[in-house]
Amino acid sequence: MRGRFVFWLFCLCHAAASGGPALAGAFLQRDGAWQIITTSVFTGSLHSFDAKGRLIPIDTYTKYELGAYIEYGAADWITLILQPTAARVYKEGPPAGVYLGLGSVEAGARISLGGYEGVVFSAQAVAHVPGGRDRNNPALIGNTGYELDLRGLAAMPFEIGGFTGYFDAQVGYRIRRGGPPGEMRADFTLGFRPLRKWLLLAQSFNIYAPTAGKPGFPPMRQHKFQASAVWDFSASTSFQSGVFTTIAGRRARQEYGMISGIWYRF
Repeated sequence: MRGRFVFWLFCLCHAAASGGPALAGAFLQRDGAWQIITTSVFTGSLHSFDAKGRLIPIDTYTKYELGAYIEYGAADWITLILQPTAARVYKEGPPAGVYLGLGSVEAGARISLGGYEGVVFSAQAVAHVPGGRDRNNPALIGNTGYELDLRGLAAMPFEIGGFTGYFDAQVGYRIRRGGPPGEMRADFTLGFRPLRKWLLLAQSFNIYAPTAGKPGFPPMRQHKFQASAVWDFSASTSFQSGVFTTIAGRRARQEYGMISGIWYRF
């Protein structure tokens, strides 16, 4: 049953979408516009950062995730967000754990806060509903609770020597239930077009939990870097491919992986 669910979600994502490099982040969709980005993400981990930030070997961890990120411009000042995912997670033991099924569903909205000197400002609230809720499954530890992500966003398009690009910054706080502590989050994206049909993305994703949660969830921090390229196949359809890794952290997995996506807008 779960295998069939993942298969049909995969088909839905790739039939309903095929993505296009509309500016995301702090930017909003115009009234009545849609953007759908389907992604396939592989994540692996063989090491973890200890309390002093040193790498130590750990049990193998792998995650394969299929998702659809959907934005809809309900009005020029508000964009609605929906992101369902399906996942297969494996954690080597002891204790070992496997999970296959709905990864999570995220839903929320981004509203415009206006602009100043070419900089666009917005605010966003997104609720996270977990797909797996078995706290005794080692593959799901830390991912079984409801979450609420609140953040402020700012973005600025730019042009250098005839080349265009944009910089996006997001800072916020994620309220987490089910044991893990709350997290401060800061994400940064630099997008640059060296050619008309190519968008290069350099992204930094940062998580910092300054206090401990319930037993088994100590304070932690994690810093990831992702590099990807987006090719415009047509005015509405684009393809993305990239890699990512955790470059530093404390009490956090060192993750590495690959991402591929199809962007579509209409």
